Amino acid sequence: MKLEKRIIGGTQVKGSDYGFMTLIKIDRKDQGLFICGGALINGEYIVTAAHCVSESKGPINTTQVAVGLGSEVIKQLSFSQAVGITVHPDWDMSNLKNDIAIIRIEKLGYNPTIYPIELPTKKITQNRYVYALGFGRNSSSPDAGPTNLNLARLVSGSITKCTENRPDLNTQALLCTNNTLALGQDTCLGDSGGPLFIRENGTKILVGITSFGTNSTGYGTQKCGLSDGIGFYTNILHHTEFIKKTIAGPVL
Repeated sequence: MKLEKRIIGGTQVKGSDYGFMTLIKIDRKDQGLFICGGALINGEYIVTAAHCVSESKGPINTTQVAVGLGSEVIKQLSFSQAVGITVHPDWDMSNLKNDIAIIRIEKLGYNPTIYPIELPTKKITQNRYVYALGFGRNSSSPDAGPTNLNLARLVSGSITKCTENRPDLNTQALLCTNNTLALGQDTCLGDSGGPLFIRENGTKILVGITSFGTNSTGYGTQKCGLSDGIGFYTNILHHTEFIKKTIAGPVL
């Protein structure tokens, strides 16, 4: 099951406006090269989705992961090799529970095109604008390859309503967007792990990371951009302790 997602119906943006955005290349050997997104939270650590950097036995080898920063154009990104990967200890690949991981890179200096994003301190309300980033396709066609950095403006949904048919999902650990609230814009193939953020008083705040999409029932896979699709995001606030503990200690 390939759950990587890419921006649909978004707008191309300047990388310098979103210096926390990272492109993660994952070499899965016989399976090929996969692309995910991530968010820089300080000079050494990137938050992404666990399903991007894990296997059934745990995290993939750091030699298989490279992180690109510093441009809105893929070919102009500056790549660093991962030196550590920590997957949430309660990550469940079967249902994407606790779909969060942290990648460590060699410490880098900030500049106008590379800088971190703030972490949240409070819950977000529903029916407010949220924004997703990705080096994405602008359609769900299999021939629509990655291009430049894109931004989609979405609307936060009611997690209770989004999961009403999914009692197996932890509503505290997820955020959702409902495509009926933001017609024509969505995340799609390749943007898994990418940031979902809000703007408050000129500050961008990371509230989620792209995890998976479903149809209107909460089941199945979502064809990108469908009017009744639901996008699910790992709730960063719910996982704050995991993040703080990881960046304060050794990364395996």
